[in-house]
Amino acid sequence: MMHWYDNEDKEYILNGLKLNLGDECDNYSREELWSSFFQNIADHLHVVLSISPNSPNFSKYFQLHPSFLKHSYVDFYTEWPEAALLSVANIYFKNSQLDTMLLRAKAATTSAVRKYHLSVFE
Repeated sequence: MMHWYDNEDKEYILNGLKLNLGDECDNYSREELWSSFFQNIADHLHVVLSISPNSPNFSKYFQLHPSFLKHSYVDFYTEWPEAALLSVANIYFKNSQLDTMLLRAKAATTSAVRKYHLSVFE
């Protein structure tokens, strides 16, 4: 993945990693820093793929790309009641580390999350 970045981008990323590590960065080689960077991406990257199971292309897609099923969690959703969507959003934001300034926006954000999910079914 190193070829995705030009030299200026690589230096910017490495400098950011060194800033995060502080004095500890002297203990790591350039290769170890890059390895840590890409591992962090792999640990936090999530891809959401939305395909209707009623689509004629549903099974064809997974036959062409079997690794999606092998390395994925497939979940089928039906319509959720508004109260359930709001409850899930409230639980998620209750456990998150939101900044004090953003806490005032919590109610509006959870309401927006609920509205977004409801709009999927419209």
